[in-house]
Amino acid sequence: LHGALGAMAENSLVVAQHGLADGELAAWFAAHVGEVAACRRLPMSDGHGASGEADAPTLVEPTLVELMLENQVEIAAARFARHFPGAAVRRAEAGDFAPAEPEDEVVVRLSLGTSPGGVEVAVASRPGIGRGTGAKLWSGGILLAEWLARGAGGLRAAEDCSPRPPVELVGRDVLELGAGCAALPSMVAAGRGARHVVATDLLADLVQAMKNNLASNGLLDTSCRVQDGSAGCTDGGVVEARVLDWLAAGRAENTPEGQFDVILFADCIYTERGAFLLADAVKSMLRRGGVVVGALPDFRVGVSSFEDDLRACGFEAAIAVLDRDLLDAATRPHHEYESAEVLTGESVEGYRILVWRQFVSENAVR
Repeated sequence: LHGALGAMAENSLVVAQHGLADGELAAWFAAHVGEVAACRRLPMSDGHGASGEADAPTLVEPTLVELMLENQVEIAAARFARHFPGAAVRRAEAGDFAPAEPEDEVVVRLSLGTSPGGVEVAVASRPGIGRGTGAKLWSGGILLAEWLARGAGGLRAAEDCSPRPPVELVGRDVLELGAGCAALPSMVAAGRGARHVVATDLLADLVQAMKNNLASNGLLDTSCRVQDGSAGCTDGGVVEARVLDWLAAGRAENTPEGQFDVILFADCIYTERGAFLLADAVKSMLRRGGVVVGALPDFRVGVSSFEDDLRACGFEAAIAVLDRDLLDAATRPHHEYESAEVLTGESVEGYRILVWRQFVSENAVR
């Protein structure tokens, strides 16, 4: 598989003259802003800065800081400048990242599910920082894709542990939110007989990388031209890639034709605000009688708020029973590609897969 991931600076900033060691720097950002993906020292500036402008300040011991989220950079820069008045801080620029050579590209090959009926996919990424949160494969996405490939069953009601039916993909319109460059759950949904699959992310560069990966797997929908908000425009087996803003999606007045039977997401919640934006987008884009499927790590801020929001809107949750074989299969890629720096996370321990169905009730809040 061949795909090109452009250098992305949306989630990175450069700081200098702060007096902190690398470990202390990462700890400060984690405590005052949010999760840090990586920190890396940059060469000393020649006085012209990454942009080459002659009036750019010289940075002493500059460090590139990659945050987990693209939308936290402005907040991070403001807080850092206020906390360290004598420090220098700016958004990262393309010149801060070493140009990616074609041979740097890593192809992650995955066999999802059990044979027969498994799904074979290959996803290209590039190692290092500065590629954006969605430019790597995540534990939750691999886990959700593996579970879908194995039949999406083993569900028990969260309230009383009574059995619940598996998630049906055949003939359904499926939407994935926050799919990143890989869109693994979308690939599996297309391979499992979904009528139409749409994989989305906020950043255009990520969506282009997603298209490259889908095309190389023979799954890119190139025929679909969405009109009047229609969700379905193919005969299945392929995936359409779109840019989607959760805020706009949550405020949109969608007709059933523009909604979906199944909405998938994995590793999409990091903040309280993000949890509410995701919940609003889900409720706006889900067809009546549809299901929401999410892979959630218990240790992230906002997860409980998302669950509370759906519960308040009349959704009933079921939890998937994840056996040891499934968990081991979802963790295996991290061991196989550990040195390549293209996967985020280590194991899927602490993750849950939840499925929400909305009560059909006159009193349900929409």
